Amino acid sequence: MSPISQIDVAQLASELTGWHHPHFVSITKTDDTNVQWTFKPFTGSEAEPIVPTAFWRDDTLSEAARNTLEFEYEVARRLWRDARYIRDIKEAAAGAASCWDRYTQARNEMDALFTAMDTTADTHWRATVSKLLTAQEKTLAAAAAWDHKAKPIAYVHGTYGRTELTRREVYERAGIDPTDATAWVIGDDSDYDARWDLKPLQKLVHDAVEAQREHLRKVAELTADLTLGK
Repeated sequence: MSPISQIDVAQLASELTGWHHPHFVSITKTDDTNVQWTFKPFTGSEAEPIVPTAFWRDDTLSEAARNTLEFEYEVARRLWRDARYIRDIKEAAAGAASCWDRYTQARNEMDALFTAMDTTADTHWRATVSKLLTAQEKTLAAAAAWDHKAKPIAYVHGTYGRTELTRREVYERAGIDPTDATAWVIGDDSDYDARWDLKPLQKLVHDAVEAQREHLRKVAELTADLTLGK
């Protein structure tokens, strides 16, 4: 590729006056073969950047100018798409933090009750089992509520999969605590399409509950109290 001079870049920008994207600010040389584009920030609510149809009928432009404008709009489209991703994830994740907190609280209570079974006196065993079953149902319900909330978030991630932004960066730029958000259980968008299958978090909780109940059944069998694990 031939070296690019700052004069060449300035001439191209001038030649394209009237054709630049509305958010275009400048184009500057960074080294012999590369340039840097500067645009006003995108919100994602703008129309998708597309080269104006009339541009292709302007036969006064040089080939270099045509190629430059095509690339300008490509850069603008990437910036716009990233902004739209951030806008959409902010909307989809509204209220997600409190929904996740309700799940984690229910899950912690369930796990704590199950752990306490090891030191529960025989005289309190049945009452503790009853409390555990109630906590399990509460956790399963909280997981279902979370999966309902996670579905649109997963769809947004699936829609904007082709981006240089990491999920952590998207959350951070959307004003969502990235540390908390990266702990969320979010499946692929296809995980939420199956009508009868358990959704991602429900599946995890279901498996944990079944493991706990299987342990209770074994304890009941070994202690000859066959009613405890049923």
